Amino acid sequence: MFTVLKIVRNAPDVHSLEESLSILEKYRDKVPSYSYGIAASIIKNNALEDLYLNETAITAILVCNSYKTVAEKEKFIEEYVKEVKKEYSDEKE
Repeated sequence: MFTVLKIVRNAPDVHSLEESLSILEKYRDKVPSYSYGIAASIIKNNALEDLYLNETAITAILVCNSYKTVAEKEKFIEEYVKEVKKEYSDEKE
C-alpha cells in the first residue's frame, strides 16, 4: 500500500492549517485510517505553534508510519534528518 508513497521534494511552503489538511486529504485513500489520523494529529499540533507542514513533511510522516517496528521508524527518521540537514547545508553554500 505504501509503495505508492514517495517523499515529495521541494514542496512549496504552506501558510495555514487548512492548506496542510488539504494536502493530507490527497492521501486519504492511499494510507490506512490510523496513519491518516496520526498525520492529522501531528499537523494540528504543529499548527498550534503556527508551524504549517508542507507536502514534503506530510509525506515523510506517512512514510514513517508505514514502518512496522520502532527500530525501522527510528532508522528512517535518522536517515531523513541527515538528508534534510545535508540539503539545508547545500542550499546555504
